Amino acid sequence: MWRVTLKGLLAHKLRLALTALAIVLGVGFVAGTYVLTDTIDATFSRLFTQVSKGLDVEVRSKEKFGGNQGDQRRPMPAALRDRIARVPGVRAAEGGVSGYAQMVGRDGKAVTTGGAPTLGISIATTPELRQAVTLRSGAYPSGPGQVVVDKRTASKEGFKPGDRIRVLFQGPPREFTVSGVVGFGDADNLAGATLAGFDLATAQDVLARKGVFDGIDVVAADGVGPETLRDRVSAAVGPSYEALTGEQYAEENAKAIGQFTGIINTALLAFAFIALFVGSFIIVNTFSIILAQRSRELALLRCMGASRRQLMASVLAEAGLVGLVASVAGLGAGILIALGLQSAFDALGLGLPSTLVQIRTRTVVVALLVGVVVTLLASVMPALRATRVPPVAAVQDAALPVAAGTGWRRVAAGTVLAAGGVALLLLGLFGDAGNALATVAAGAVVVFLGVAVLSPLVARPLSRVLGWPFARWAGSPDGSRGATRCGSRAAPPPPPPR
Repeated sequence: MWRVTLKGLLAHKLRLALTALAIVLGVGFVAGTYVLTDTIDATFSRLFTQVSKGLDVEVRSKEKFGGNQGDQRRPMPAALRDRIARVPGVRAAEGGVSGYAQMVGRDGKAVTTGGAPTLGISIATTPELRQAVTLRSGAYPSGPGQVVVDKRTASKEGFKPGDRIRVLFQGPPREFTVSGVVGFGDADNLAGATLAGFDLATAQDVLARKGVFDGIDVVAADGVGPETLRDRVSAAVGPSYEALTGEQYAEENAKAIGQFTGIINTALLAFAFIALFVGSFIIVNTFSIILAQRSRELALLRCMGASRRQLMASVLAEAGLVGLVASVAGLGAGILIALGLQSAFDALGLGLPSTLVQIRTRTVVVALLVGVVVTLLASVMPALRATRVPPVAAVQDAALPVAAGTGWRRVAAGTVLAAGGVALLLLGLFGDAGNALATVAAGAVVVFLGVAVLSPLVARPLSRVLGWPFARWAGSPDGSRGATRCGSRAAPPPPPPR
């Protein structure tokens, strides 16, 4: 039976290619989704680890409020830094600020980022804290007339140390001299955001933060652990503020990015589900056609002693092999899809720091399982019909048994499904559904199922209409004409002589 299975695959490779293509597309979206989101998560985890390098404790206000750069925290008085500096085990405490700062390019137009923030920050002076920002060329800013810019913006706009640039703030714009170009470890920027860095006094002036800090970075003395210092600082600052270790701070930022990648994950997996859902119908039709063409072959196998179980296993083995090969190809296609989406982010100005593409074991296992399982499930019904071929069909002009046509049960079921799907669509679009997107998606799936159930109602009449011109002028497959000029059927041949 194994040899028969392989020969069946090779004999119908063109038809099976259509099935394989449907699986490749669906599995490609599944694999590409996981590869992309895993790569983004790993990239930002690495980036935030670099940004928090040298930081032992981060102190910030608990109270949040909205701002033009997203959710922000209420500034802290500068005097709080002095209180933290007196806590036992603190080696250094340095305040920092951030806000809106948009650079103007050489063409006189504001440098845009495709939706990413345009940040202005203060550059730390403590050596341990300055590790977060890596100097690529030039020098760190010192004085009210100097600024450093991120490597990506400098390369894109042609900025270099010594150039004069104009920066827009919420207050009056200012002109600065570029003192240096900076990066963040191996990354040239913060996920597409432009960055203008100033010394602390200048940043407080231009970002409207005089006398306050957005955060206070703390470095521990030798022999003092981050957790111990966090607890001491937390007790000193009071309940209005919170203290986190550098590791907690990096994990929290990475978790916020994870919520964003979760949205991407859901959207792309929805496309994958649609592709696999539609592909399952292609698989059913393809195997139904192939097995109908092989009805005499299957009947001959029954005559030679093959059991119904063996025929079922042979057909499912064909489907499993097709699903496995297509899933492997889909896994490769998923990697290409992920790389293509990364290029799309770059084109939109949301370029990610360069990192290795993340292909995890979970991605490979899920991609292969999804492709093989969907193919097997979709081929079960054609395989069951194949086992019902009687052995006598080997000497008769018979085909596989087909399902019932357009009985009242089919009409009723299809109508109920279609109506229910339309109701779900309307509820999701115009109603007060809790999760409108999920409701619309469910409605679309149910409508698709209803249309599939009702399709025999229009398929046969439509095929007659479309096929009439071919039958009229080219004749039927047996070589006879479909009708005479008067519209009557052609006369039968005369009976043979007695």
